[in-house]
Amino acid sequence: MTNDEMNGIMDKDQFPGASTTTRTQTTYNHSSVANQGNLYKPDRSITAQGHMPTGQSHGGNAVLTIDITSACNHACEFCYQTRKGQLSLSTVLDLARKHTAETVELGGGEPFLHPDFIKMIRGIRDMGKDVHIATNGSVIPRSFYKLSQQARRDSDGNGIDVQVSMHAPEAGLHKTITGVDDFDVIQRNIKQLRDNYQTSLSANIYSRNKDAVPDLLALAERLGLPLRINLVFPIGKGKSIETGQSEEVSMLWPSEVDRLRGYLLEQRALGRKVDSPLIHDNVCTALERYYSMPKTGKCPMVCGKRYISPDGKTHKCEFGGSR
Repeated sequence: MTNDEMNGIMDKDQFPGASTTTRTQTTYNHSSVANQGNLYKPDRSITAQGHMPTGQSHGGNAVLTIDITSACNHACEFCYQTRKGQLSLSTVLDLARKHTAETVELGGGEPFLHPDFIKMIRGIRDMGKDVHIATNGSVIPRSFYKLSQQARRDSDGNGIDVQVSMHAPEAGLHKTITGVDDFDVIQRNIKQLRDNYQTSLSANIYSRNKDAVPDLLALAERLGLPLRINLVFPIGKGKSIETGQSEEVSMLWPSEVDRLRGYLLEQRALGRKVDSPLIHDNVCTALERYYSMPKTGKCPMVCGKRYISPDGKTHKCEFGGSR
C-alpha cells in the first residue's frame, strides 16, 4: 500500500485490492456479484442498507423509520423520496409511542425543515427511545443545540445520533450531485454537530462519485468522524441510474462493486473508520434485488422494521419496491 493510497488518493477507477475492468457496456449488467472478502462478522448496528446507521439495531429488534417530510432544500439526482407530504407532531409521537422499536429513525426530505422537528425529538427521547437523524447538514437550527444533556445522551448511553449525508469531498462535485452550492456551510455545521452530538457521515455511491471515495474518507478523517459507504438504489429519482443512459449517472457495475469492496476492506484492515454493507454478510433484500448480492441473513423487514413515508403510509422498507 503506497502512502498516497493510505492517504485516500488513488488513480481514477482503480480501487486497490481488485482487478481493473474496462467499461464497454451502456447498461448495468445484473450478473451475480460474489460476496467476497467478508473479513468481519455482521454488526447489527451497521449492516442494513437503510438511510440511517442502525437499520437493524439493538440486536435485531424492531426498527421504526419515519420520513417526516418530503420537503428538502437539496435536489440529489438519485434521491429515493418521491412520496409527498408532511407528518404532524402528534402523528409522529403516536407512531413512536405505539411501536416497540427502541430506536426511532427520523429523515425526510430534510427533517430539520419540519417546523416541529425539535419537539418530535424531545418527545421521543422523553419516551426513553433513541433518536437517529438523517440530515444533509445544511440547516441546523440553534434550538437543536439547546436540548438538554439528558436528551442528547443519558447515563445509559442512549440518546441522539446524527448522520450527515456527504456524497462529495469538494464543493464542485457536491453542487453537481445536490444542485446546491452549500458545501462550506455544511462543513461548518458538521463541526458544530460533532462537538455536541454523536455524529457520522454517510455517502451514497454511484458512477458520478465512485472515484471520490478515497477523498471522502480523507475528509471524514479530517473531521474526526466515521464514514459509511452505501450504494445508490434505482428508486424514485434514482430510477434514471438503472437505465445506463449516461456513464456519469448509473449504478456501479459488478466489477466496480468488487473493487470498492476490496478498497474498503483494505482501509478497514488499516484501522480507518469506514464501514459499509459491502464488507459484511448481506442482510439487505434491496442489495440482493438491485445488485444481485446473495443475502445470507435476515433482512430487517422480517425483524419487525417499519417505514412510514411522508404521506403517512406504512411500508416494510423505504427501499422495498419501485416507485
